[in-house]
Amino acid sequence: MNTATTIEQGKTLRYEKVASFRGKLTASEINDALQHFVRKLQESGAQKAGPMISATHSVEIVNGEQMLDIEFLVAIDRVIELNSPYKFKDVFQLVNALYTRYVGDPNKIEDAYNELFTYILRHELQQITSVYNVNVNDDKIQYGESPFFDLYISINPNNI
Repeated sequence: MNTATTIEQGKTLRYEKVASFRGKLTASEINDALQHFVRKLQESGAQKAGPMISATHSVEIVNGEQMLDIEFLVAIDRVIELNSPYKFKDVFQLVNALYTRYVGDPNKIEDAYNELFTYILRHELQQITSVYNVNVNDDKIQYGESPFFDLYISINPNNI
């Protein structure tokens, strides 16, 4: 990680009126799927009301190709009706989460994940969700700002 890592426990991530997309995609399909998701929201008249959130739930090899079970979520300004593979969630919430902020090259965010997983092992905690990446300044990256991400991963409260 490019900055000193501070990991905090007991955090909550919560957004209301959230549109989501989850699917199994190859790495080359992700960008198109994300663009289609954003277009779908724009066509509905909804406005983005929070940062883009993503999570990779699993990775598997299918016919020699890596498939990612990936999810994108974004808070929007109104309730809308969405059809599969999209969903509208009244509330998206992670509780009892570990939290850290990653600033730097998005291609090296794996280093931050490894630090979270090491923390979990060292403190004998039990992970109960995937890592959720909150792209805090996604609207400003096009203006030259370095991206930064808030990372959340929920922990079993019975292990604390």
